[in-house]
Amino acid sequence: MKFLINLEAQKSSAPGKLGYHLEKGDGKGIEKGIEKGIKKERLNAIGRMIKANVTKEQIIAFGYTEEEFTEAGSILYASV
Repeated sequence: MKFLINLEAQKSSAPGKLGYHLEKGDGKGIEKGIEKGIKKERLNAIGRMIKANVTKEQIIAFGYTEEEFTEAGSILYASV
């Protein structure tokens, strides 16, 4: 299905959304791709913090979840 994206950024009330308005199509594939990209970058950010010796408690205080911390840690140590 074809769709157009309005390149004028629209304010979105939903957190985690980039705020682009879909004019045609359902856009579910784009939304899932964006969510997947955000999750990947959050895990990468946690991995960088772990490498910089930031403690688990500090990472949790920054707003990340324990599940994200655990997943990022396992990805980080699996690639070593």
